[in-house]
Amino acid sequence: MKTKTIKIQTKSKRKSTYSNHDGMYKNRARMKIVNTIKESNLKNRRILSLPADNCIIEKQLFTNVSKLIKFVLCENNEQVYKKLLMNIVTSKTRIPHSILSGSIGDEIYRSRENDYTDLILDYCGQIGTYHKEIEHAIKNNIVCVGGTISMTFNKRISGDTNMKFIEEMERLNPNFDKKEGENRTEPAVMTFLNRVCGMNYQIVERYSYRDDGDDKKRSPMMLVIVRRVS
Repeated sequence: MKTKTIKIQTKSKRKSTYSNHDGMYKNRARMKIVNTIKESNLKNRRILSLPADNCIIEKQLFTNVSKLIKFVLCENNEQVYKKLLMNIVTSKTRIPHSILSGSIGDEIYRSRENDYTDLILDYCGQIGTYHKEIEHAIKNNIVCVGGTISMTFNKRISGDTNMKFIEEMERLNPNFDKKEGENRTEPAVMTFLNRVCGMNYQIVERYSYRDDGDDKKRSPMMLVIVRRVS
């Protein structure tokens, strides 16, 4: 049976840690995450998420996918954490949740095999900062078979950490065309994921965007979703 797609709408203007909290293309990326999770058709879902302060995607999953989902929400920024608590308390959509004040990476490292059905890693930062915890999550199978890991990255390159990661991926995969600037990020991310996913995970979504279309003032972003298949 074909899965019905879901359209995400939000009127929120609250800002989270990043300035690209809203935008038509950001919401399109969220819609892709929601629909991919829906296609899994798993029961008793437990989702580890890095939410916006008003839980836009979590509310959509609860409303349109399953009211049995239990969310584990992580927030490292103290001010956003306080907003998150207040927004959950006052929201009409009372999602089942627990909230961790701290790094989502710490939760990934202490998780065991099959602890979660899905991970929503809406980092919005650079891949070089997060690749180790992503590799740990994949290699240790902390999502169950059929589950997904959704990752959002900023495609800009800055800082020594991210530059070293990009250069290492280019060294490991010399076959792709050499790119400049932000165009170097996407093939580097895909090289990394193809190597760590192996035969156990399938890349099911790859989407590059700017939150407000072609506005060059907005950060270039990319979403990648992988599904555990064995």
